[in-house]
Amino acid sequence: MIRLRPLEREDLKQLRDWRNDPDIFSRVREYRYLNMENQEAWFNSLRDDRKTIMFGIEEGELHQLEFIGVCGLTNIDWIGRKAEVSIYIGDKLYRQKGLGIEILNALAKYAFGECNLNRLWAEAFDSNQAGRKLFIKAGYEEEGILFAHAYKNGHYQNSHIYRMLRDEWQENDVP
Repeated sequence: MIRLRPLEREDLKQLRDWRNDPDIFSRVREYRYLNMENQEAWFNSLRDDRKTIMFGIEEGELHQLEFIGVCGLTNIDWIGRKAEVSIYIGDKLYRQKGLGIEILNALAKYAFGECNLNRLWAEAFDSNQAGRKLFIKAGYEEEGILFAHAYKNGHYQNSHIYRMLRDEWQENDVP
């Protein structure tokens, strides 16, 4: 069972450790390793940021939930009704168990329902095969490739762009 909840200040140390994990660091746009000062500044900026909504991801039964990752909506355009999807499972014990699809489904339900958005989009580097497969399995369509778009892991990488429109999303059709 997956549950999305607001991030808390107490989560910041864990978030820093996850983001500095080489496996996660290689898949995100962050260009530097993070310290607690970076995490505090980011967390404090969320309070007044109307373009970002982030959640902690918990898995388990209600009486014993484990904090396993982070997801959210970023670069929200409230007039255009669109946002970028952000997701990573930080706890290695919960990776590659099919939870990503459930997480993306919960995030889409929130985005299309509570936020009344019409379009979600995501970016995944060439080297992020797991992420690219996840978006396809979750019902996202690949729209295109931005060639040599990001410098990561010592070389330029292509960015694959995925989309989900409200009219395309079927909550119960996603495995």
